[in-house]
Amino acid sequence: MDLLTVEQRLVLFAVWVSKGGNDARNVASLTLLTRAVVESSLTQLDTADCIRQVSEDDPPHYTADLLDGVPLVPSWDRWLAEYCDAFPPFVDRDAEATTFCSCGVVLLTAVLASTKNADLIAHVTTFPRAFVQKVIDLADEDAVWLFHNVLDLRHRLLRTAPLSEIEKTLDVVKEDFWMAKPFEDSEALEYLREGRQFGGKMDDWPEAEDIRNTE
Repeated sequence: MDLLTVEQRLVLFAVWVSKGGNDARNVASLTLLTRAVVESSLTQLDTADCIRQVSEDDPPHYTADLLDGVPLVPSWDRWLAEYCDAFPPFVDRDAEATTFCSCGVVLLTAVLASTKNADLIAHVTTFPRAFVQKVIDLADEDAVWLFHNVLDLRHRLLRTAPLSEIEKTLDVVKEDFWMAKPFEDSEALEYLREGRQFGGKMDDWPEAEDIRNTE
Protein backbone atom coordinates (compact mmCIF):
# COMPACT_ATOMS: atom_id res chain seq x y z
CA MET A 1 0.00 0.00 0.00
CA ASP A 2 1.36 3.44 -0.90
CA LEU A 3 2.11 5.88 1.89
CA LEU A 4 -0.89 7.95 2.87
CA THR A 5 -0.66 11.65 2.20
CA VAL A 6 -1.08 14.15 5.03
CA GLU A 7 -4.53 14.98 3.68
CA GLN A 8 -5.56 11.32 3.60
CA ARG A 9 -4.34 10.87 7.18
CA LEU A 10 -6.44 13.83 8.30
CA VAL A 11 -9.49 12.49 6.50
CA LEU A 12 -8.98 9.00 7.94
CA PHE A 13 -8.72 10.39 11.47
CA ALA A 14 -11.83 12.55 11.00
CA VAL A 15 -13.80 9.53 9.82
CA TRP A 16 -12.39 7.33 12.60
CA VAL A 17 -13.36 9.67 15.46
CA SER A 18 -16.99 9.78 14.29
CA LYS A 19 -18.18 6.35 15.39
CA GLY A 20 -21.50 6.55 13.53
CA GLY A 21 -20.00 7.60 10.21
CA ASN A 22 -19.20 10.89 8.54
CA ASP A 23 -19.75 12.47 5.14
CA ALA A 24 -17.47 14.61 2.95
CA ARG A 25 -19.02 17.91 4.05
CA ASN A 26 -18.48 17.23 7.75
CA VAL A 27 -15.00 15.88 7.17
CA ALA A 28 -14.11 19.02 5.20
CA SER A 29 -15.38 21.14 8.09
CA LEU A 30 -13.37 19.16 10.65
CA THR A 31 -10.13 19.10 8.70
CA LEU A 32 -10.34 22.52 6.97
CA LEU A 33 -9.60 20.77 3.69
CA THR A 34 -11.47 21.53 0.48
CA ARG A 35 -14.43 19.35 -0.44
CA ALA A 36 -12.60 18.15 -3.57
CA VAL A 37 -9.56 17.02 -1.57
CA VAL A 38 -11.77 15.26 0.97
CA GLU A 39 -13.81 13.44 -1.68
CA SER A 40 -10.64 12.32 -3.47
CA SER A 41 -9.15 11.13 -0.18
CA LEU A 42 -12.32 9.24 0.72
CA THR A 43 -12.21 7.44 -2.63
CA GLN A 44 -8.57 6.45 -2.14
CA LEU A 45 -9.14 5.32 1.46
CA ASP A 46 -12.17 3.29 0.43
CA THR A 47 -10.16 1.59 -2.33
CA ALA A 48 -7.42 0.77 0.20
CA ASP A 49 -9.97 -0.77 2.60
CA CYS A 50 -9.16 1.81 5.29
CA ILE A 51 -12.78 3.01 5.45
CA ARG A 52 -16.13 1.65 4.35
CA GLN A 53 -19.39 3.19 3.24
CA VAL A 54 -22.16 2.73 5.81
CA SER A 55 -25.11 4.36 4.06
CA GLU A 56 -26.55 4.97 0.62
CA ASP A 57 -27.35 8.56 1.50
CA ASP A 58 -26.40 11.44 -0.72
CA PRO A 59 -23.70 12.27 0.23
CA PRO A 60 -22.63 8.81 1.47
CA HIS A 61 -21.38 8.35 5.01
CA TYR A 62 -18.20 6.45 5.88
CA THR A 63 -16.79 4.80 8.98
CA ALA A 64 -13.26 3.71 9.88
CA ASP A 65 -13.95 0.96 12.39
CA LEU A 66 -10.91 -1.10 11.49
CA LEU A 67 -11.49 -3.61 14.30
CA ASP A 68 -15.12 -4.43 13.65
CA GLY A 69 -14.99 -8.10 14.63
CA VAL A 70 -14.88 -9.48 11.08
CA PRO A 71 -11.60 -11.46 10.79
CA LEU A 72 -9.36 -10.59 7.87
CA VAL A 73 -8.33 -14.22 7.32
CA PRO A 74 -10.56 -17.32 7.53
CA SER A 75 -9.42 -19.70 10.32
CA TRP A 76 -7.29 -16.84 11.59
CA ASP A 77 -6.32 -18.67 14.80
CA ARG A 78 -4.76 -21.50 12.78
CA TRP A 79 -3.06 -18.94 10.53
CA LEU A 80 -1.60 -17.24 13.62
CA ALA A 81 -0.23 -20.53 14.94
CA GLU A 82 1.41 -21.24 11.58
CA TYR A 83 2.90 -17.75 11.48
CA CYS A 84 4.35 -18.04 15.00
CA ASP A 85 5.73 -21.45 14.14
CA ALA A 86 7.49 -19.97 11.10
CA PHE A 87 8.71 -16.91 13.03
CA PRO A 88 9.02 -17.86 16.74
CA PRO A 89 8.12 -14.72 18.76
CA PHE A 90 10.80 -14.90 21.44
CA VAL A 91 14.49 -14.18 21.90
CA ASP A 92 16.44 -16.75 23.90
CA ARG A 93 17.78 -15.43 27.23
CA ASP A 94 16.31 -11.95 26.70
CA ALA A 95 13.08 -11.26 28.57
CA GLU A 96 12.70 -7.69 27.28
CA ALA A 97 13.15 -8.70 23.64
CA THR A 98 10.69 -11.54 24.16
CA THR A 99 8.16 -9.08 25.59
CA PHE A 100 8.78 -6.88 22.54
CA CYS A 101 7.97 -9.86 20.28
CA SER A 102 4.93 -10.74 22.40
CA CYS A 103 3.50 -7.23 22.01
CA GLY A 104 3.77 -7.74 18.27
CA VAL A 105 1.80 -10.98 18.50
CA VAL A 106 -0.99 -9.19 20.43
CA LEU A 107 -1.15 -6.38 17.86
CA LEU A 108 -1.06 -8.86 14.98
CA THR A 109 -3.87 -10.89 16.55
CA ALA A 110 -6.01 -7.79 17.09
CA VAL A 111 -5.59 -6.74 13.45
CA LEU A 112 -5.93 -10.28 12.11
CA ALA A 113 -9.14 -10.99 14.05
CA SER A 114 -10.36 -7.35 13.84
CA THR A 115 -10.99 -7.26 17.57
CA LYS A 116 -9.80 -5.63 20.79
CA ASN A 117 -11.44 -8.33 22.89
CA ALA A 118 -8.72 -9.05 25.44
CA ASP A 119 -10.36 -12.28 26.60
CA LEU A 120 -10.37 -13.71 23.07
CA ILE A 121 -6.82 -12.60 22.31
CA ALA A 122 -5.55 -13.96 25.64
CA HIS A 123 -7.29 -17.28 25.01
CA VAL A 124 -5.79 -17.72 21.54
CA THR A 125 -2.28 -16.50 22.38
CA THR A 126 -2.15 -17.86 26.00
CA PHE A 127 -0.71 -14.56 27.22
CA PRO A 128 -2.01 -13.26 30.57
CA ARG A 129 -5.16 -11.20 30.08
CA ALA A 130 -3.66 -8.25 31.97
CA PHE A 131 -0.74 -8.18 29.54
CA VAL A 132 -3.04 -8.28 26.51
CA GLN A 133 -5.27 -5.55 27.93
CA LYS A 134 -2.23 -3.33 28.63
CA VAL A 135 -1.02 -3.68 25.03
CA ILE A 136 -4.50 -2.85 23.71
CA ASP A 137 -4.86 0.14 26.05
CA LEU A 138 -1.48 1.56 25.04
CA ALA A 139 -2.31 1.06 21.37
CA ASP A 140 -5.59 2.92 21.92
CA GLU A 141 -3.83 5.80 23.69
CA ASP A 142 -1.58 6.43 20.70
CA ALA A 143 -4.19 5.51 18.05
CA VAL A 144 -1.74 2.87 16.84
CA TRP A 145 -4.49 1.30 14.73
CA LEU A 146 -4.22 4.31 12.38
CA PHE A 147 -0.43 4.20 12.01
CA HIS A 148 0.59 3.71 8.41
CA ASN A 149 2.49 0.51 9.14
CA VAL A 150 -0.52 -1.02 10.92
CA LEU A 151 -2.72 -0.12 7.95
CA ASP A 152 -0.09 -1.66 5.69
CA LEU A 153 -0.13 -4.83 7.82
CA ARG A 154 -3.92 -4.96 7.53
CA HIS A 155 -3.73 -4.47 3.77
CA ARG A 156 -1.19 -7.30 3.39
CA LEU A 157 -3.33 -9.64 5.48
CA LEU A 158 -6.37 -8.83 3.35
CA ARG A 159 -4.53 -9.75 0.17
CA THR A 160 -3.01 -12.90 1.75
CA ALA A 161 0.58 -11.77 1.37
CA PRO A 162 3.34 -14.33 2.06
CA LEU A 163 4.29 -14.84 5.71
CA SER A 164 7.70 -13.32 5.04
CA GLU A 165 6.05 -10.04 3.99
CA ILE A 166 3.87 -10.07 7.09
CA GLU A 167 6.94 -10.68 9.26
CA LYS A 168 8.80 -7.68 7.81
CA THR A 169 5.79 -5.41 8.21
CA LEU A 170 5.12 -6.59 11.76
CA ASP A 171 8.74 -5.85 12.71
CA VAL A 172 8.15 -2.19 11.87
CA VAL A 173 4.80 -2.17 13.69
CA LYS A 174 6.48 -3.56 16.83
CA GLU A 175 9.19 -0.92 16.60
CA ASP A 176 6.64 1.90 16.22
CA PHE A 177 4.66 0.62 19.20
CA TRP A 178 7.62 -0.04 21.48
CA MET A 179 9.51 3.20 20.80
CA ALA A 180 6.40 5.27 21.59
CA LYS A 181 6.27 3.83 25.12
CA PRO A 182 7.95 5.42 28.14
CA PHE A 183 10.33 3.17 30.07
CA GLU A 184 7.84 2.50 32.86
CA ASP A 185 5.28 1.13 30.39
CA SER A 186 7.89 -1.20 28.90
CA GLU A 187 8.70 -2.45 32.38
CA ALA A 188 5.00 -2.92 33.16
CA LEU A 189 4.52 -4.95 29.98
CA GLU A 190 7.42 -7.21 30.88
CA TYR A 191 6.04 -7.71 34.40
CA LEU A 192 2.50 -8.44 33.16
CA ARG A 193 3.69 -10.98 30.61
CA GLU A 194 4.78 -13.17 33.55
CA GLY A 195 7.35 -14.96 31.42
CA ARG A 196 4.67 -16.54 29.25
CA GLN A 197 5.20 -16.93 25.53
CA PHE A 198 2.81 -17.57 22.65
CA GLY A 199 1.34 -21.07 22.71
CA GLY A 200 1.78 -21.66 26.43
CA LYS A 201 5.57 -21.82 26.60
CA MET A 202 7.46 -20.09 29.42
CA ASP A 203 10.80 -18.32 29.42
CA ASP A 204 13.09 -21.23 30.22
CA TRP A 205 16.14 -19.30 31.42
CA PRO A 206 16.73 -18.06 34.99
CA GLU A 207 17.12 -14.36 35.65
CA ALA A 208 20.87 -14.85 36.10
CA GLU A 209 21.10 -15.99 32.46
CA ASP A 210 19.24 -12.99 31.02
CA ILE A 211 21.67 -11.32 28.62
CA ARG A 212 20.92 -7.95 30.24
CA ASN A 213 22.31 -9.24 33.55
CA THR A 214 25.91 -8.06 33.60
CA GLU A 215 26.73 -9.24 37.14
